[in-house]
Amino acid sequence: MKKLIYIIVLMFTLTSCLGTKKTIESSSATKQTEKTETTKDSSSTVETNKAIQDRVVINVPKSDNKEVTAMFERLMQQLNTSKSSGSNSYNMRYDAETRQLLLDFIVGQTQNKQLATNSDTKTELSFEQQVETNTKKIIKMIPWYLWVGLGIIFLPQIINRVTMITNPLLAFAKKKHNGNNSF
Repeated sequence: MKKLIYIIVLMFTLTSCLGTKKTIESSSATKQTEKTETTKDSSSTVETNKAIQDRVVINVPKSDNKEVTAMFERLMQQLNTSKSSGSNSYNMRYDAETRQLLLDFIVGQTQNKQLATNSDTKTELSFEQQVETNTKKIIKMIPWYLWVGLGIIFLPQIINRVTMITNPLLAFAKKKHNGNNSF
């Protein structure tokens, strides 16, 4: 009996607990992606005006009074002037023979430029998460060499039990035979 207890203790020592153990390992990785798209659109409009040349003629009336006419003539001759800037200019002069005040205007070619710019920005933010889960199921068993060892130790008892099941009368005969040495 002591032998049987030693074997059982040895079996539990070498194999520890029987059963299954489930381990779960989980790892996750998060990836953030930001995509920015900027679109710029511009349009230009140019409006061109042609040069202007204009002449204004003002007739100066004649007076019956010679003094008034002479004074008016001196005054009108003092109005002779001209200015120029780039392609723009004006000229004002008095023509005494025709008694006309002449105004000449020259306005150079002009351009109106309009530039319209449209800017559109689109931002797309995306998150991607990967989760990896590994599940391990560990089954602990009694090692094969322990089964073989136990089989060898208990072989005589196993054979005796199998014989008793297959041929019950033979087992009783052996018991009688072991009890009576007369046979």
